[in-house]
Amino acid sequence: FGDVLRGRETIAAFGEHHKRLFKGANEQLVRQLAAAKVGNEGVCKWAQALTTQNGALLYLGCGLVCVYLNALGRMSTAQLGLVLLYAAQLQRAGMEYMMTLTQVETQFVSVERIAQYTRLEDEWE
Repeated sequence: FGDVLRGRETIAAFGEHHKRLFKGANEQLVRQLAAAKVGNEGVCKWAQALTTQNGALLYLGCGLVCVYLNALGRMSTAQLGLVLLYAAQLQRAGMEYMMTLTQVETQFVSVERIAQYTRLEDEWE
């Protein structure tokens, strides 16, 4: 961004038409970045909601099976508590793993931006 500010006089030297072109291109890039940021936040929130729902279903399933086995006498109350304790830890670990994968995927946009920047023509040519 500092290079753009230092190049302000150079852009102004090309006339009003080129200033408008530069401003238009810059506004388009800012809009694209804003849309990507909003999309990124939406993906992260959606991933959190889905992993929380999946974790709740896992916890519910474990609880129902444990209560059923306890009623049949095949599982003690202590074992039931231990299974539910580990199910909660498994749910949290799964959520952290999925959120990390989501963040890696959404932040890969930075690599795409760098690739786009490297394909730009040099200014001195």
